[in-house]
Amino acid sequence: MNDQKELVLCCQPHIYRDRKEPFPIRHIGYTVFREKGRSQSFRDLTLDPAEHGAAFIIEYAVYYDYDIQHMYDLEHAWTAVREDGSLAGCWGTFHGMRLRADGLASFRTEKGCPVLEFPTQEICAEEGLEKTIQAWTKAALRKMQEKGICLLHTANAPEAVEETKRRGAAHGLSDEAVGKRISGVMCRIARSVMEESGCRKLVVAGGDTSAAVTEALKIYRMDMIREIEAGIPLMRGRSALGDIDLVLKSGSFGSEAFLEKAVQAVRRQVGEEQVE
Repeated sequence: MNDQKELVLCCQPHIYRDRKEPFPIRHIGYTVFREKGRSQSFRDLTLDPAEHGAAFIIEYAVYYDYDIQHMYDLEHAWTAVREDGSLAGCWGTFHGMRLRADGLASFRTEKGCPVLEFPTQEICAEEGLEKTIQAWTKAALRKMQEKGICLLHTANAPEAVEETKRRGAAHGLSDEAVGKRISGVMCRIARSVMEESGCRKLVVAGGDTSAAVTEALKIYRMDMIREIEAGIPLMRGRSALGDIDLVLKSGSFGSEAFLEKAVQAVRRQVGEEQVE
């Protein structure tokens, strides 16, 4: 990886566009950070490879050719790469917000949290769905018994997402219906695990999934305990299962360290603290 252009092309993120996307990408610029430095195109951002355990960070500035009277025609993506060429981190922007793409993998590898990746392709057909839910509930319970914690997330590789949509369409399900079914299955697994394990601590990432979880757990009241990050509080939910310490996060909120902070917050929460 001595040639910088080859390096940049090798580490570039994959950008997927809708077939009817009206705004083409015109130019992509890049900067390679081998030392701590400030971005020249993203305001108030300092990039430091050492913070990510990386040898360097590549910043990609992506210019879209459109004018709808706001500033977001320049989006960004960053990849942090280790000396051996492996990925240490990847994140990007959406309308000025920075969103981490590899938070689950990072949390798993760096913090030792057991992770289960749920294959969404298995939920499209009604046949066998109950057995699938039971099997994944048992798998999550085993991880809970071993480590006291389990992270369950859906497969998000592009090929897995496309296969899920394809199978959904084959069963007469729209993309929206597939999304709702995925959220519903994840909620059923979470509720079953909580019922069988007695655990009353929960962290949920994703706006639709958060809404589905509150409905599945029949949470009728939520009291804010304290704020973990801007716009993301630790709460106590009053539910049919009793009191639950929980954190609900929509997709557009949260720093790269959100997941770790949220887990620490619910783990530390003991007893009936003063509710703010």
